[in-house]
Amino acid sequence: MTKEVLLSIKGLQTDFVSKDSLEMITTGTYYHKNDKEYINYIDNDLNKEKETKTTIKISEDKVDLIRFGGVTTHMIFEVGKNHMTHYNTPLGALLIGIKTKDIQVSKADTHLSLKIKYTIDINNNFISENTFELHAQNQQDSKVKL
Repeated sequence: MTKEVLLSIKGLQTDFVSKDSLEMITTGTYYHKNDKEYINYIDNDLNKEKETKTTIKISEDKVDLIRFGGVTTHMIFEVGKNHMTHYNTPLGALLIGIKTKDIQVSKADTHLSLKIKYTIDINNNFISENTFELHAQNQQDSKVKL
């Protein structure tokens, strides 16, 4: 893949009562280093007043999602493992638990796809079941121009 990529990002959050979804198309950068894939982009949807710099680091059996700015967190996804992390928002910090159910990664010369299924809890109380999907493709190959 090339350094400049077009990203399609989808998030779905389901709790006992409702489903919330988020979809975003944006540009970002991609690079490969030390057997890991890195994707960087700016997310303005998390906090409308302040941009959030997001880095996704994909390794063989783990995905790190690191955000800094309007929302600050370092979420670690490993299938079958629980990870605790601070999720700092403009309204305050939360200590959340993340349990990853599934990670799917598909990579080709011109694109990369990532899908993560996980649950979030606070104080060992279930909050939501979540799906995060990211599709990256070479910007020059895209029919969509931003």
